[in-house]
Amino acid sequence: LVALGGDAKLGGDDFDAALAEHLADRFYDAHGVAVRAPTARLRLLAEAERAKIDLSRANATTAAARGLARVAADGRTRQRGGKPLDLDVAVDRRVFEALSAARAASICYAYPAESPRPRTAASLRSSR
Repeated sequence: LVALGGDAKLGGDDFDAALAEHLADRFYDAHGVAVRAPTARLRLLAEAERAKIDLSRANATTAAARGLARVAADGRTRQRGGKPLDLDVAVDRRVFEALSAARAASICYAYPAESPRPRTAASLRSSR
């Protein structure tokens, strides 16, 4: 077996986190409110995971979370009371792939041009 370098700890949670950050940014763009409450962040992560799974079967989906944050009349966020603010963001596969590209790049190790190439299974069989 030939092993390649890369990030062995990278997994689906990392892609969920990238999408959750994107959703938090879109929420801020729409409402001017940052998602800071731990329970709201967990809801964002759960919605990001659901959207990721949807995108494995479809080209687009909508990430939605009702009452993700609440804001008082003075504009300050609140845990209770106030006006509920909803997350409603369209996400397509192209956006998800762009968000995931940097993390996905760490999976594979790129050999510099001057270093020897790793031997493939086919080349190992032919050299016997």
